[in-house]
Amino acid sequence: MRKKRHDGSVIEYFYDRATKKFLGHTREAALERLNFQDPLTEAGIVPGSISALIVDYLADEEAQSRLRASTRRLYRGYLDRMRDDWGDIAARAITRQEIMAIKKRMLGTPRKANQILSLLQILLARAKDQGIVSENVAERFGRLRIPSRVQIWSYEMEDAFVERARPT
Repeated sequence: MRKKRHDGSVIEYFYDRATKKFLGHTREAALERLNFQDPLTEAGIVPGSISALIVDYLADEEAQSRLRASTRRLYRGYLDRMRDDWGDIAARAITRQEIMAIKKRMLGTPRKANQILSLLQILLARAKDQGIVSENVAERFGRLRIPSRVQIWSYEMEDAFVERARPT
């Protein structure tokens, strides 16, 4: 693409047609960037897919450092499952209707549904920031109500449980 500046000079912009990613201002720089082997591509992960977003999120040290270790483990389990289930899907192919279908399908496990949809919300927000998607379709999905506990153990019940659980 060529743009004429106010002073009359012309500047060129080179983009990858498939990903719309800016490659540089010279043909040589663009070709060099195209020939550079992306580690994700070499690993078989399609740029712009849910898998690529998950790998990007897990590699973001700043985002990971804000999470407690237990939260990182919990997220990792969900993210691995999401990558297995939806990894090859392009982020821009996900619609609001699919988000609501996931929510409906997981009504029986509201805590898990809320967690997965929250992670999708985080991933799609990052995709929006990177210009992969134009909007975050997982925004404001409406959390499922998590029922309160129906049984609360007394101290005696806890002690009895611990006593029976001890190896003999």
